[in-house]
Amino acid sequence: MKEPVFFKDVVYPQAMLLQEGAGAFTEWSALCADGVAGAPSAGAMEIVGRENTQTEYVIFQNLPSDARAASRVQLRLERNAHVRLIVIQDGADTSHIEIDAICAGEGAELELRGLQNTKGRQKHSMHATVKHQKSNTKSDMKVWCVGRDQAHTIFNGMIDIQSGAHHCEAYQRNKNLMLSQKATMDSFPKLFIANDEVKAAHGASISTLEVDQLAYLQSRGITREDAESMVTRGFIHQVVGDLRDPKLKKDTEMKLGLESWLREGEGWES
Repeated sequence: MKEPVFFKDVVYPQAMLLQEGAGAFTEWSALCADGVAGAPSAGAMEIVGRENTQTEYVIFQNLPSDARAASRVQLRLERNAHVRLIVIQDGADTSHIEIDAICAGEGAELELRGLQNTKGRQKHSMHATVKHQKSNTKSDMKVWCVGRDQAHTIFNGMIDIQSGAHHCEAYQRNKNLMLSQKATMDSFPKLFIANDEVKAAHGASISTLEVDQLAYLQSRGITREDAESMVTRGFIHQVVGDLRDPKLKKDTEMKLGLESWLREGEGWES
């Protein structure tokens, strides 16, 4: 399958076998069951990366501001499967997602990217677990969190390299951008390693807007408000920057409101 597949609105698959070269985009409003406004909703899906396949997949949460949602994504990678999964939490009052990924075949590679983009009194939580069951598998988990106003973000990540899974590589990083003194950001990256023959690292950082960056942009005639917006959008853009499929990347940037900003930025730079 050479062209990306887009799942939007109401219909989306509960289980999906990923084929070589297939991209996919689904909105989280489709993932959650329909219900009364403000009422809790839940959804679940299973994704299987077949042997010797390469796939990119994006899940975008775009629920209304009064929604409460809990969702679960199970991901299984077979031998030599390479999957890049991006999960974005942008809407809803309260949003929780659990990601359970298993590298079940030798040579499997998983790239997991996450974004929690919060404002107001939103509370977004993400619990991501990657299990390495076979040798020579790789995983790279990076989650970005933006906290505005009185929002609350929670990242709980775990990499589990099991006994007998030798020569694995596993990396985990959580980057947090705090834009308000009243925002709360919690980070819990963890590693569980059952043997010595591996490469693994994890870490977390919480920062605010850097004064030097804002001063540089203002020296180019950009207002402070626009400068803060540019730095924040640049931070968010790191989530989709690694996408290889141009259609998938463009659609994700559009949903995040980055497409027009990137076009303007390119013109200004030139």
